[in-house]
Amino acid sequence: MTLFEAVTGSLPFQAPDALALLMHHLKTRPPVPSSRRPDLPVEWDALILRLLAKEPLQRFSSMAEVAQQLRRLGGGGGPTAEDLSETMAFE
Repeated sequence: MTLFEAVTGSLPFQAPDALALLMHHLKTRPPVPSSRRPDLPVEWDALILRLLAKEPLQRFSSMAEVAQQLRRLGGGGGPTAEDLSETMAFE
C-alpha cells in the first residue's frame, strides 16, 4: 500500500467507513497504478500489483526478491526518489 501511495499519490481504495474499506481490501482488486499515473512504466504496475495480490502464493516469496525487482527497475525510467518524495504528502 505504501509503494502504491508513494508512486501514485493516493491510496488504492477509498470508502465512506472502516467496514467498507476493509471489504475493499478483502474483495476488490486494486486499480492498476498507471491508471492514476499514466507515465508509470508497466513494469511498475506489475511489481505493485504483485505486492498487493490477494492470494499469498501470488506475492513475492521474500523481501530479497522484492529488493531485486526494485533494483532492476531502478534504471527503467520509473519513479525516482525525488518523484516519490514529491508525490507523498507528509503531514
